[in-house]
Amino acid sequence: MYIDQYGGSSDVWIGKTLYRMPLVSNDLFLLLAKEDFNRCQLIHQLELHNLQIWYKETELERFKVKRNDVQRAYFLAVSAIFEPERALERLVWAQTSILANAISSYFIDDCFLGKLHEEFTLYFLRKENPNISSQECFSRIGEQDKRKEGLVLAATLNQTLELMSSESASLSQNQGQQDYTYYHLRRAWKKWLLTWRVSRACYETDYSLSPMGQMGLLLVNSIEICAGRFGRDEVRLNCEKYRKILQLTSSICYRLHHMTLLCQDSPRQQGDKIKVDKEAERDMEKLTQMLVESPNFHKCNIKETILSVVKSFYYIAHCPPATVDKHISMVLFDKAI
Repeated sequence: MYIDQYGGSSDVWIGKTLYRMPLVSNDLFLLLAKEDFNRCQLIHQLELHNLQIWYKETELERFKVKRNDVQRAYFLAVSAIFEPERALERLVWAQTSILANAISSYFIDDCFLGKLHEEFTLYFLRKENPNISSQECFSRIGEQDKRKEGLVLAATLNQTLELMSSESASLSQNQGQQDYTYYHLRRAWKKWLLTWRVSRACYETDYSLSPMGQMGLLLVNSIEICAGRFGRDEVRLNCEKYRKILQLTSSICYRLHHMTLLCQDSPRQQGDKIKVDKEAERDMEKLTQMLVESPNFHKCNIKETILSVVKSFYYIAHCPPATVDKHISMVLFDKAI
């Protein structure tokens, strides 16, 4: 961390002495920085504790979500959005990531030729179509355990979206905002769920169509919706350019996720890893250029969110698990002394 590299008054260098810069390497600044870090860390620890309670209550462990996965999801969120007043955005990022990974695991384990996805999506959409009953949704699946898991997971998703919408309305002090937020959250999730229908052959030619690529956009949209910024920034951008930015974002997230999987495989995948890494680097350069060259760059919050999400995918793809765990400990648990 930067605080560790800030030497205080004991840090001696020529420029400080010759040009009389007392505010450089200042002990008071160092003390205030440490106190501010520790104060923020306490807030983040409380948020993480509440997130872990939610994880336990929703029984997501049965969907291959581990306690360490919860910590990592929150760490990625807090690394990009650390301000105390943006707690809801961190929570939305972490919960969306955790739920998307749990649902992905559920779909990947589908041994019923895609029926789990079909039935899960129908159950999720039940509030939009009251004529669909939960029993009807899962009546065609023979294995009762899978049926129950799907019901639990879909119900957890719906309840979490309701909670996010309620928190967003409370934050904006506008109860009328709740229905608007809930509608757009469900719409974003519906779009992501439907990407699982896309055949593998399709998204191997267009990575932006893949579920793992679209997960990046799901994170971006969920954060923006709950922060009350959804729809504001798009009008400042050229629609065609905005579409290309989203497509590129999704493609990068897919490549980086694929690279993460390659890193977990045998060293024989090293050649593929290097190739994917170069492709991701090239696309990230394009994305950054498009965002910077867009009009009103600094006024568009969604661009900052896009970059934060993409950088989190990049970080996971390039950092070994042991390094990530060390960073989690430094940021969330080790006090600045």
